[in-house]
Order: sequence, then C-alpha cells, then structure tokens
Amino acid sequence: MKLFSRDIVDGIFDQYYSVLIILKTKDEDEFIELWINHYLNVIGKSGAILIFDNESTSEVVLGVYRKYFTHPQIMIWTYPYPPDSVHNSMFNANLYKNIKKHCDFFVFLDTDEFLFYFDCCSNLLKSEINFYSAMEAIEWSPSVWIENVNLANNIFLIKNKLISGARSGKPIIKSKDFLLIEDSASLNHNINYYKSYKNNSYSLKFFCLHMKNLFPWQRIKSNFNKLKRLHGLDKGVEFDDFIYNIDSYEFRYKGGNMYRDEIKKIIKDIDEGKYNKKISYLSKDCFIIYEDGSMKFFNEELRNELINFWGRRDNLFLA
Repeated sequence: MKLFSRDIVDGIFDQYYSVLIILKTKDEDEFIELWINHYLNVIGKSGAILIFDNESTSEVVLGVYRKYFTHPQIMIWTYPYPPDSVHNSMFNANLYKNIKKHCDFFVFLDTDEFLFYFDCCSNLLKSEINFYSAMEAIEWSPSVWIENVNLANNIFLIKNKLISGARSGKPIIKSKDFLLIEDSASLNHNINYYKSYKNNSYSLKFFCLHMKNLFPWQRIKSNFNKLKRLHGLDKGVEFDDFIYNIDSYEFRYKGGNMYRDEIKKIIKDIDEGKYNKKISYLSKDCFIIYEDGSMKFFNEELRNELINFWGRRDNLFLA
C-alpha cells in the first residue's frame, strides 16, 4: 500500500470519476470484502473506491487488500494520522482539493454501512445507483441510517427511526458545492454537514443500511477502538483486559460512557444467547428487504410511515 501524506498535492487520483466512495478502516475482518464488492456494484464503471487504512495488522484484511490492490477502481492508502482527521477538510486540504477536481459526488461510509437508493419507478431499493439522476435537482442528499436486527442482514428497524436515521446517516455531497471549512465533523454525519452548510435542497431516497448488529464482536472491537482514539482510553489498555474489567476504566474525554454501555449491552445479549440464533423481533417495527430490492412490510401503518416520510417537505434538521 502507498503511504498517504497530507502534503501530497497531486497524484492521489489519475482520472476523473462520477462518484468516490471513501472509507477509513482498521482491522475490520468481517466486513471488508463484503463492503468492497457492494460498492463496486454501486459505482458501476465510472466511479472509484478510496480506502484509507489506519495501519491494519489483520491477515484477513491484508489478504483482501492484496486481492484487490490492482483493481483499476480501487485505491488503497495507508493513513498514518488519527483516523477521524480524514474528515477534516482543513487538515487534509490537498486531499479535498483533489476530490473536488476529480469527481462529481463523494461520500464517506464505514464498513458496516451499505448504501441503496429507492427507485420510484420500480418500487425497489437498488444498489446500482445513477447519482446524476438521483441528485439532479438537489444540492446534497442525506442517506437515511437504519439498523438491522440481531444477526439478520435483511430485517431492519424503521418504526419511529426514520427522522433520527436521516439526521445520523452519511451525507452524499456534490463536489462542486463543497467548501473547505474548519469543522472537522462536517462530513461525518448528515446533521453535522447540514449545520455547516445549511443546504435545504435534499432527497430522502438514499438508505444507509447499518449492519451494526450482524457481527457482535466486530461492533465491540469498533467501539473499543473509538474509546481509544476519541475518548482518551489509555492506548496501552489491551482489549481482553478492558472487556473483563469494563467498569474500572475512566475516559479523559466526554462521550465514552455511551460506547462502554453499548459494549456492555452486546456482551449481555451474547451471554443470554440472543446472538446464537435470530432473535424474535417486533414485526410491527421492522421491514424486510429481499435480494431483488423489494420490501415487505408487516402492516400498513409501517408502510404509510415510510411513504409519509418520503413525502415530507419540512426541514428535518432544524429540530
């Protein structure tokens, strides 16, 4: 892998792309190849995938990189800086200038996030996305975050989750409208992007399927890494020690308890056998997405909630 430097002025991209899908990642064994194959389908023949790897050591991950390293639509860089600094368009000013020059659209997505678009003509959720058509008359688009139920890759909670999902998902951005600003969180979630840019012209047809409950130990490891890089958990703390003594650790920065509480809940669910098989779910709160993109709702109330959500004209980001 090539070593990325924020001082690189040219040479990050060697051609122009319709869309760039950008990932920051480290040692995410379960998802990485599944993620790559999904986004190769999303971008078609005119887009590209840009991976910033934060010095992974997993042989599974490194093996996937070797497999795809020569793919003409995949660029893999070792990213030696704090992982969340990739979102800081002032810290990485040269990178973002290159992005603006070399693509029409871009979006940052994690390995457990899978982007789809609702096609009104076919009434299907599609992974093959024509970004030009989908974003023709809008300034940007939030992708609506919805999470899967335990161990299920096609059952998702949406009842009373759509507005919060629209605020929490990842923004799809038109490069020509993007400005370099100092807010390092501006690209991380829809609400951050909206607060920075105040763009009111957007669509609600993009879905970001958040597979956070598919591989429980992957989620635990991800939260553990966030506690280290974002909330001041001592970098010398080993994963096993943290899990066995989870309540004894303190965090230097606020917000850490949220990730610790999620880890504790997942471990409790594992201990209670909820991850041994697909747990029962409240059908009135969920819907199923089939491989062909069709959707099954368990009642009309849920279907109407989604239809009404798509028809909203008020600003979801002001509340």
